[in-house]
Amino acid sequence: AYRPEECKHKKWSSEEVDTLCRLHSQMGGKWKKIGDIIGRTQHQVQKKWEQQIGMVNKGKFSKEEHKRLMKAVKKNLQLERKIDNRVMICDDIAWTAVAVMVGTRSATQCASHWFHCRDARPTVVRGADVPTLITALNLYGATDESEVEWGCLIPDISEWELKTQWKRLKYTVPRWWEKSFEELLTHLNENYYEIED
Repeated sequence: AYRPEECKHKKWSSEEVDTLCRLHSQMGGKWKKIGDIIGRTQHQVQKKWEQQIGMVNKGKFSKEEHKRLMKAVKKNLQLERKIDNRVMICDDIAWTAVAVMVGTRSATQCASHWFHCRDARPTVVRGADVPTLITALNLYGATDESEVEWGCLIPDISEWELKTQWKRLKYTVPRWWEKSFEELLTHLNENYYEIED
């Protein structure tokens, strides 16, 4: 049974690591159950597993990791969404599942990066800096600009402010008038990604 006072700073034994690997192959990412069996916290077993399989990169997310994260969150939201396509508050995201889809980051890193992107503060138009707007548009899932309900896209940011920022952004894309909404977003994802650690 789990005893927090006994496992606070205890070094992992090779037997515990073997047990962790065996239990993970049987139970998947049920970290709480695995932790209870091994005598570790949920966080300790998840962190050790991530270290054990060497899947966790450090430092800034690469463009590729950022894209995989956005795709994984979007997929998770599509599975979990119960209200409508405009839900942008994402406190119920299954971060462990997202981390598995990203493949090179922990659940904590994915959540932290996601909330940093989502909550980044304004730099150009109040509340509509480039990473926040692009992330919101990616997650909205529209295939055409006319499908976007701009007034609902980002909480507390007006429709006018968001449309103005979008207009400024799309004009930076070479031959923007020939590109679809999705092609514009792809270009912006590749060329305007500036997220700090």
